[in-house]
Amino acid sequence: MKEDIVKKIQSLLKNKKLSMKEIFKNDPKRFEKYNLVHEGLFLDFSKNLFDHEIFELLLDLVQESSLKKKTKSMFLGEKINTSENRSVLHTALRFRNQCFCNEQIGKDIKNEKKRIKNLVEKIYNGSWKGFSGKKIEQVVNIGIGGSNLGPKMIIRALEKYHSKKVKIEFISNIDGYSIEKMLDNMNPESTLFIISSKSFSTGETLVNGKIACEWIINYFKDKKSIANHFISISTDTDKSKYFNIPSDNCFKIWEWVGGRYSLWSAVGIPIALAIGYKNFEKMLSGANSMDEHFKSANPSKNMPIILAVISILYSNFYKSQSQAVIVYSDRLKYLIEYLQQLDMESNGKSITLDTEKSFVQTGVTLWGGVGTNSQHAFHQLFHQGSIIVPIDFIMVKNIDHKFEENHRKLISNCLAQSQALMNGNNKEEIELDLKKSNLSKDRLNFISSHKEIPGNKPSNTIVLEEINPKNMGALVALYEHKIFAQGILWNINSFDQWGVELGKLLAGPIFESIESGKSSREFDSSTAGIIEYILRKN
Repeated sequence: MKEDIVKKIQSLLKNKKLSMKEIFKNDPKRFEKYNLVHEGLFLDFSKNLFDHEIFELLLDLVQESSLKKKTKSMFLGEKINTSENRSVLHTALRFRNQCFCNEQIGKDIKNEKKRIKNLVEKIYNGSWKGFSGKKIEQVVNIGIGGSNLGPKMIIRALEKYHSKKVKIEFISNIDGYSIEKMLDNMNPESTLFIISSKSFSTGETLVNGKIACEWIINYFKDKKSIANHFISISTDTDKSKYFNIPSDNCFKIWEWVGGRYSLWSAVGIPIALAIGYKNFEKMLSGANSMDEHFKSANPSKNMPIILAVISILYSNFYKSQSQAVIVYSDRLKYLIEYLQQLDMESNGKSITLDTEKSFVQTGVTLWGGVGTNSQHAFHQLFHQGSIIVPIDFIMVKNIDHKFEENHRKLISNCLAQSQALMNGNNKEEIELDLKKSNLSKDRLNFISSHKEIPGNKPSNTIVLEEINPKNMGALVALYEHKIFAQGILWNINSFDQWGVELGKLLAGPIFESIESGKSSREFDSSTAGIIEYILRKN
């Protein structure tokens, strides 16, 4: 970020000591200025700690950055993931027309989409049968990270669109209890497994995949049964031979699709099976609509860019180290887990593209929950805690269930939270109310001090017109581009994840040590000591 603009913003914030209540009082049209609508998504960002002058300076950070150039480079397929020398082309998976960046990539995408569509049709019409001739009724996705979080999140959100043809389940964790419990409730004759791993070297996925393969083979007493009950998704389809999965059952993703951006690819097969291929395409269309908005809209009217600069305002100028997402829809409950990976794996970096230590804080801890549950769990910290936690509230305008009063109360709670965060309540108002209780002066002062809520806490509110495939596609793409824009402003690579890779690398020798029953002096004393304790017989 441009240091001179950063210093100007710092100086203004120090001198102005902004009060949102005063800002709204002095500008009756603030809400009109600071809200946006893009198709099925509405964004109110008026309840934030900036005035017109500071907002313009935040936009200057964008104008003085390489965001416009890097955005063009991303969509053209240039290798903006410099540490891995890769293109970043998940957006190509959702182009409405032929991919314009590379003719061969366009053909590959079109071919793989056709194969996904054919698979869904075969499962639906019963022509894909298990080894004993029964129709497929259960599909189990074995994958972790991007191969799990995205599909699971979308499938939960779009429950109202589910086909009754198949039931989708997910296994991700390597904890043996999870897969044991699932297999106990599965019928081998009607179950299809999806082994989803970009590299096809992910330890958790390979171990669980092996257990599932052995389960099928042991049931049918024939290795040929694998062909009826397994498909794979990977960049290297040859590795699927590890499980004897035939090539016709191997679906491809590409190196230019990051794992956390892969739900738009064949990794999204569970989504297509759950909601139908036409609805899967509608989801891609919604994401594409947000892509076009991000590419073409002026920064002052650009949803992803605005969310990015607001997030930077708090992390870099108010020194907030976490941000929250609170969803007022139970169907969006897995969105928080998905966004945690998308955000923290992307921007959890501190080295710039120039291989220097960033002079500003980069990345934040993202967390959240489902309202109104979260109100009874941790909103107390938001209201009276000593730290600022910027919040994105997400709610849905139109319902598709019959309990209208529940929905009205749900919306009321969401709006009340953002209002309370902004306005709070002051000691004088509390004391006036408490005087009816005939408390002593000291007790009145004591109670009112504890009940005082300072307010001036920021939030955004995102409203989905309804939860449908297109809107969900747009919502996910909104956050993808927000995170990308932040990374560009921070001058970091949002598309590698070397911290994740280190943990995978170190797990190998530790596993070998535990397998052999002996610890090693090569480990640090803590790790070696824990291994020895685990191996020690009771």
